[in-house]
Amino acid sequence: AADAIKALAPRQVMVELCQKRYGQVLSSMMMGVPLGPPSKLDLLGNIHGGLLQHELGPILQAARVVGAAVLPIDRSQAATRSRVAHRLWHPRLLQGLLSYAAYSLRRQRDASSMALPSDAEELRRQLEQLCPAAHDVLIDERSFYLAQQVSATAFHGDMVVVCSAPMCAHLVARLQKALQMENPE
Repeated sequence: AADAIKALAPRQVMVELCQKRYGQVLSSMMMGVPLGPPSKLDLLGNIHGGLLQHELGPILQAARVVGAAVLPIDRSQAATRSRVAHRLWHPRLLQGLLSYAAYSLRRQRDASSMALPSDAEELRRQLEQLCPAAHDVLIDERSFYLAQQVSATAFHGDMVVVCSAPMCAHLVARLQKALQMENPE
């Protein structure tokens, strides 16, 4: 994504981060303290369906280099966690999330190997299969929210939207629907 931003030099870069997480990434960059991945004990931090903060540094740096405005467009992490908790009221549903978390953590690759797009789609399908309630919140609801934010905050000119691979296809579909509603020809 950082290379694409440098090559395209957009006026806006919209990122799948909430204001708080965006602030944490910026603080880390300014202080020169690298952010690491979340603790393996923070299940939602690892499987939250969004970009992990330590992955965003190069993207934000590339946006700064080209002079793009950076807009965090995700709903707050606290709201997302609250929605997941609300939907997982039954122990069987929570068991599905724990099963997915174990699957996801086993599949995480080390930093030296590149993830493939098929990996992300497989993770998304597993989340949908093992814990549909979490999938509804983490993928379906959030892709709707992100698409609304993109539609509401985009101004004319080039822009890049940076989102996690599991979110990508859903967000593209939501954005296409929004465009069709705005231009019904």
